[in-house]
Amino acid sequence: MDWSSHGANVLGGWGSQGAVATSARVEAVLARIRPLVKADGGDIRLLGMRGNSADVELSALCACPGGSLGWWEHLERVLRHDVQGFGRLRLTVSE
Repeated sequence: MDWSSHGANVLGGWGSQGAVATSARVEAVLARIRPLVKADGGDIRLLGMRGNSADVELSALCACPGGSLGWWEHLERVLRHDVQGFGRLRLTVSE
């Protein structure tokens, strides 16, 4: 997937200044990204939070080389941009 074509839509102007990483804020980011993941043949859901870090499941993605890794990098970048104080993204991939 070409991230540059989606970057303006996903990264632009949603910064959460003064925010603390909460499940509601992380879920709001996932809700914006979910249509992109679904367009790539998958789905995404928040499994839970540990401190300021999130456990997220990606499922049924296309078999593209590096597909899950690319989504992980993209999602973590968006979370760090949008949710001040966001720690780490822990990703589970399922079929």
